[in-house]
Amino acid sequence: KDKWHGEQARNQHTQESLDVFDELIEFYINNNYTYSLNIENLEYPKYPATIEEITEVSELLASHRNIKTGIVFDIGHL
Repeated sequence: KDKWHGEQARNQHTQESLDVFDELIEFYINNNYTYSLNIENLEYPKYPATIEEITEVSELLASHRNIKTGIVFDIGHL
């Protein structure tokens, strides 16, 4: 059984992932990077796996106007 099985575990995994993205954003901004941060879809149970999760991460990154973002659809993970 996957350790992220179940809604409560998935919510915990999601929050931990978003916390890591927050750290990445802080690092990106503090170092004045200008490259595009691209979000790749991952296979479940990894995060982000669903279109809703990809949208969640994309909106988090887009909330910082100085960060260029993109989405990479890895068809092997669909």
